[in-house]
Formats: sequence, C-alpha cells, structure tokens
Amino acid sequence: VNLNQRGYAGEEAQIEVALNDRVILTEPTRFDERSELSIPIDYVPDTTGELQLVLRLTPLDDESTLENNTYRKTIRVIDEKVKVLLVFGRPTWEYRYLFGALKRDARVTPKVVLESLDSRSIRRARNDTYLTRLPSVAEQLSEEFDLVVLSAINVLTLPTAFHDALKGFVLDHGGGLVVLSDRTHVPYTMKRTVLEELLPVTLGESTGATYRDEWSSPDTHGSALAITEEGLANPLLAFSGSREENRDIWEKFPPVFRCYSGGRLKPAAVSLLLSATNRFRQSSPAIVQQAYGRGTVLFMGFDSTWRWRREYGDRFYREFWGKVVQFLGLPHLLDEAAQTSLFVS
Repeated sequence: VNLNQRGYAGEEAQIEVALNDRVILTEPTRFDERSELSIPIDYVPDTTGELQLVLRLTPLDDESTLENNTYRKTIRVIDEKVKVLLVFGRPTWEYRYLFGALKRDARVTPKVVLESLDSRSIRRARNDTYLTRLPSVAEQLSEEFDLVVLSAINVLTLPTAFHDALKGFVLDHGGGLVVLSDRTHVPYTMKRTVLEELLPVTLGESTGATYRDEWSSPDTHGSALAITEEGLANPLLAFSGSREENRDIWEKFPPVFRCYSGGRLKPAAVSLLLSATNRFRQSSPAIVQQAYGRGTVLFMGFDSTWRWRREYGDRFYREFWGKVVQFLGLPHLLDEAAQTSLFVS
C-alpha cells in the first residue's frame, strides 16, 4: 500500500483492507517526514475470480477531504502457475540461483533445457523438470510455456526451428522472453539470426570472450547501477513506493561485472537501468524492455543478479524475479496480450 501525505508527520492511522466488503486485514501505521510511504501487506486469498479490493485509511484530524482516504480496484485472483522455460548452456551461478528461486515459488512451474547435461542422465533419472528437446513450433511453445529465459548458450547450436518458434511465441502468441547477457555467447551469437530482431538493443560486430579470457583477462572493475526516470515509473524495478527511496536502493546495489556495452537502444526500446562501463563513467543500458508484437522482451546486459541474494538475502532477488515472471509471463497465461495492436487498412 502506497500512501501520500503532507503535514501529518508523527500522526498515527490505521489501514483497513477489504475484499468483497469483508475486512481481511487491519494495519496500524505512523507517518514520518516522508511524503510517500510504502507499506508491504501480505495476504493469500481463499477464493479465485474477480474480487473488489478496497483500501481505507482512518480519518486524520483537520483533513480537508476524506474522498482520497479510500481506494477501490477490481482484481483477478487465479490459481494457475506461470510456466517458465530456462534455456542455458551450462549451470552458471545465475542459473543455479534463478532455478532455485523459481522452484521455491509456488506460483511458478520451471522447466530446464541445459545443454551441458547428458540427455541419457535425464532419461535415467525420469525427471520431467529437465527436457531433452526444445519445442519446434510456436504453437507448441505457447501451449507449454508462458516465459522463456535464454542465457549462457551458443544460440547457433540451437535448432533453427526453435529460433522461429521463439520468435512466433513472442510476436504472435504474446509470450515473454528474457535475454540474459553473458560474457561468451549471449547476445553475441544471436547476430544475423531471426532472434536478433527480438532484441531491444542493436548488436555490433564484437564477439564474446573465450574461456581463456576468463583466466587471462578477468574483469576487475565493477560498474555501478543507476535507475532511469523510466525505470522509476516502471513497477518491474520498484522495491519501494517512494521514488527517492527506490533510487537510493538501486544506487547501493553491488556493482556488476561484464555488462554488455556493444549496442544501442532500438527506437521502441525503453531503458530502465544503466551501468557505467568505463573509466569515463559512460553509461550503457543494463536492463531494457521492449514490446515485440503481442509479447514483451526484457534484455539484461549482465547475469549477476545472484550477487544480490548473497548481499541481501531474498529481499530484492526473489522480488525482482517474481516481478519479471509476473509482468512478462502472466499476460500470456491469462491470454491478455501485454500490448494492444491497431491494424488500419
């Protein structure tokens, strides 16, 4: 619940939360000098369907009007899981942390294609979490998944049928795609493939680093993160209802290493997070969002969000990835395209 107030620092009030005229929670709060206050409230509904959510704030002394003390919104409660496909070449740290977080999330069903894993081991284990083959047509991909995460894999080794299926999945079926940049393969190997068109950033002629570079030229200089004005307005990056507090949170995040810096924003792309990449403190897009057809593509120029969990625990890591799943995968699950298209003839 986000509250806005002026002149009531030190005052106490009570928030009342109701669903379909049934009070489900009351939460006391005290205003401080901040004009914006964000209060987390956790509640698991006991029914599904469309519900009327009502938030009320008890009246305070000398209020000029009470009309803005009540907020109403119709919400939709579902009991279905977002199906996520992780396509990785090797079990990077990002993969390990992300897969673990998704497995613990009751709202998500994760499946994995891990190129380095022997398919014979998968068959012997009879574990349906790991897949031995990728969907070859967009309809199959759309039927089985809502969101695809691609990272740490040579895209050129993937079947071209999957390339076309993934493009159609996003373009025509409203699926979500997250492209996690790694130092070696992604997004470099997407150059001159049909998947390059999905990216919200252009690809230069540079190539990824080799494993030998990992040993001979390790990255020793981190890049600070800075949230953009568009990022502050986007709920995907919101850890607080206060813009100032949210900006401060991102600025205190640990620096990122190996952030992709070889591309420029495409016309329809929106830069949400920036990374300073060199000694001149020039910035490159670190998180970029773009509508592509009926779906959405999120490009991340780094694959080290796992460091957030090491530094802060689950506070920011699970919340961020939970929102990624929600905003990119949920529209497909609900058959509600993230974007509306107008066709004029």
